[in-house]
Amino acid sequence: MQTTRLQLTEISPYAAYLEGSSDSDTLIIAFSFRDTPPHSFSLVKTLAPYSASKLFLNCVHGTWYQEGIPPFGSTVEDTVRGLRNYAKDLGVSTVITMGTSMGGTAAIMYGLQIGARVLSFSPEVALRHAHSRSIEHLNNKPASQWDNLLPLMRSVDASRLEVICGDGDLVDLLQASLIRETTHHVPRVMAGAAHGALQAIHKAGLVDDLLMRVLQNEPVSSLGGRLSPLPDLGVSGCLNHDAPSEADLLTAYYKLLHSFEAAPAVLFCQAGRRLKRIDADFAIRCLVVAVGLEPTKRDWIVDLTRLLRHQHRFRAALAIASSAQRTSPGDVQLRFELAVSYACLNPRSAEALQLLSSIEDLDPLGTPDRIKGARTLLALERKDLARRWLESVMSSDPNNSRAADLLATIQDRRG
Repeated sequence: MQTTRLQLTEISPYAAYLEGSSDSDTLIIAFSFRDTPPHSFSLVKTLAPYSASKLFLNCVHGTWYQEGIPPFGSTVEDTVRGLRNYAKDLGVSTVITMGTSMGGTAAIMYGLQIGARVLSFSPEVALRHAHSRSIEHLNNKPASQWDNLLPLMRSVDASRLEVICGDGDLVDLLQASLIRETTHHVPRVMAGAAHGALQAIHKAGLVDDLLMRVLQNEPVSSLGGRLSPLPDLGVSGCLNHDAPSEADLLTAYYKLLHSFEAAPAVLFCQAGRRLKRIDADFAIRCLVVAVGLEPTKRDWIVDLTRLLRHQHRFRAALAIASSAQRTSPGDVQLRFELAVSYACLNPRSAEALQLLSSIEDLDPLGTPDRIKGARTLLALERKDLARRWLESVMSSDPNNSRAADLLATIQDRRG
C-alpha cells in the first residue's frame, strides 16, 4: 500500500481509501470520470472535507467499469460482491455512491446493486448510442448486459437515486429523459449547466448543501431553486434503447428540442453540429435558432455559414456572414467567412479579393482555412497573396503536402 496526500491510502492503481472521522458510520464510494489515469481519482478534493470515509475508484481505460475494478473484481458481479464485503468489513451502516459522467454511470450500476444511496451527475444509462460519449470507448467491445441500466433502475426504490444533469447538454438530456419516462425516478436539471453539472453546482456554492442532504438521507429538493424536475418530453417512444438508429435519434432530438420549453441556445447548436450529416435542413434550422438566440457566438455563426455553403445556399451564407461581420468588423475569422461566401457566388468577386487582401494577421485562421484562402486568391489571380498564405502554413507545418503542392503550382505558373 502507498500513502499519498490527504492520507489517501492506495489499495491498487484503481482504488484508494481516505479514512473518515471516528464518529461517522458512512462510506462514500466515488467513481472517477473517464480518461482519469491510473493512480489518480476524481472528487478527492470535493469530498475530503466531509467526515464520512471515502473509497475512490477508477477503471481500466476504455472499459466504462464494465470489466470490474481491481482489486475488488474482474467482472461487475465480482466487484459488486467485493464492494459489499469491503463496506461490511469497515462496519459502516450507510453507503453512498456518486460520480459524474462515466463515474455517474458506475455509481448507478454498482450503487443500486450494493444497496447504496446513489448521487449521479450526467450519467449515460443506455450506452453505445450514436453521438454518446460511451460509444467512443465501447464501440469495438462485445455487447454487455450493463449497456442498458434502465431495467436495474426500474427494480429499485426511486428514493435511493438522485440523478442531476445540466440543461445545456443534448446527450445528457436525452439520457435523463429515458430515466424520466421509463423508470420511477425523475431526474433534476441544473439551469445554465452543460455536461459538468457537478462543477456548476460547486461554482454556485451549493455543493455543501447538496452533499449534506444526501449524507443526512434527505431529498435533494431544488437547491434553492437551481434544480427543477425534468418534464416528460416524450422521447423514449422514439428509441430502441439498445440500438437506436440515427433516424430514431433525429426524431428524439426533434421532440426534445420542441418539447423542452426551457431549452437554451446551446442545445440547438449541439443538435445542428451533431445532425448535419443526417439531416442538413434540420441542422440548419437548429443553428439558425441558436444564432438567433446568441448572435455573438462566433463559432456558431461559422458553423452555420459553412453548412449553408456546403448545401449550396450561398446567398443565405453570405447574408449570415455579412451581418456577423458588420457586428464584429475586426474579427478575422468572420471576415474570412464573408470572403469565401462572396467567392462561392462569384469566383472573381472583387469583394472577396478586398476582404482577403485586408487580412494582415493570419494567426487566427487554422491551416485548412489558410489553404482555402490561398485557393480562392489563386482563382482571383492574386498569386502573390496566395503565396503569402501558403508560406504561413509551411512555416508552422513544413510537411504540409497540400500547401507544398500549391506553392509548386505557383512556381510552375511563374516559369
